[in-house]
Amino acid sequence: MGPLFVLFRNEVCIFGSVAEPLRFLEAADVRLAVSGAITMNLARHASCAVVGYMESGPRGGFIDAVEFCDPQQKGFLKLCRMDRTDRGRWLSLLADYHVEAAPAARIAGIRKTNHLEVPISACGPASPAEAMLDRFFECALRCEAALEITAPASGARGRLMIRPTHRMRAGHWIVLSSDETAFHLAPGCVSELRIVTRPHLIQLVLFGAGGRFVSRILSRDSGLISQFNHIL
Repeated sequence: MGPLFVLFRNEVCIFGSVAEPLRFLEAADVRLAVSGAITMNLARHASCAVVGYMESGPRGGFIDAVEFCDPQQKGFLKLCRMDRTDRGRWLSLLADYHVEAAPAARIAGIRKTNHLEVPISACGPASPAEAMLDRFFECALRCEAALEITAPASGARGRLMIRPTHRMRAGHWIVLSSDETAFHLAPGCVSELRIVTRPHLIQLVLFGAGGRFVSRILSRDSGLISQFNHIL
């Protein structure tokens, strides 16, 4: 029906990418939603609620959205209709799958997939993990390195491919972006960072509260690998 903006998240990171088109592939027990930069392996028996709503856009106007939430009312997957996507076809699709517009009170109680509040204190010095991640992303940007980022969520497991061209801070978040793709990471929520190196790759494995795996950042870029000892 046209392009969608797809958002995927857990407590520590958010993936965002334009999908045109978003494809669904199913074989045996594997169910994938795939489009260019983003791939989501969808849990077959995930317990989730699906709600549709309209909200104000970041640059004016309105956005039609569908939010997938876990049992704690935390969004982990969001699909947004873009301007070039026919709204009549979008509404017809929602009707086919019985996705009704949710009342404002219901939407107010959801932690949306793109919500930028995180459960950490705003004060205090950067942790060693946060400082290391800052240096790593700065070097990746300088080397124009491709990064493969994976993360689990309650109803899916996501993978994002990005070659970042811009880096900025947005509150608690480090934001890497390139064209129509973006990656948000809240380094203050990272409790442990493990580094795995091989001659042909670098992996940063991130853990959150309670030692739970939250993300893996991998690169096979030779320029970044050659600079990695200077980052440590």
